[in-house]
Amino acid sequence: MQTGSGVQHSEKYEKGTSSFQIWFEPFLGETNYAAPTYADYLEQDFPVVMKDGCTIKSIVGGSSPVQLVADAKMWDVTISAGQAFEMMVPDGYSIAGLVVEGPSTWCSFNETRSVEPREFVICEGDAAGLLRVGADVGGDTRLILIQVPSVLPYPSYKEVKIRLKVEKQK
Repeated sequence: MQTGSGVQHSEKYEKGTSSFQIWFEPFLGETNYAAPTYADYLEQDFPVVMKDGCTIKSIVGGSSPVQLVADAKMWDVTISAGQAFEMMVPDGYSIAGLVVEGPSTWCSFNETRSVEPREFVICEGDAAGLLRVGADVGGDTRLILIQVPSVLPYPSYKEVKIRLKVEKQK
């Protein structure tokens, strides 16, 4: 869904449904006046790669059918028990991760930490670096990874809103 200048919507989930919802903030100067769009995709529409004990599904960007005006990529990754997922984080980008299930160990930018299911992790970097997520030997780990610029190259909605308030007060 791309909302243009605003959105109002409702959702209905059937029993057993799980979901993850995130709103990406694009450059307002390009998107604020764009016509809203909506598309439905089926699970089989998303490309899946099997590599080194990991299943990697592209959700946003790259070879995914979902292409946004925001500079973002997103993956759904399942790491087999005792295995590890590795990816290079490009210079100027950060990774946010939501651990859906299974405990894991995260190593990025010279920091290592244990992460439990339902924890949200942010790996901020100002230079390229390797992210390594290892699944515990006791079971698989599933996570959602999101790559975004560490610093937006344009004003964010919050910055624009603050600037407008300051100008109104003058």
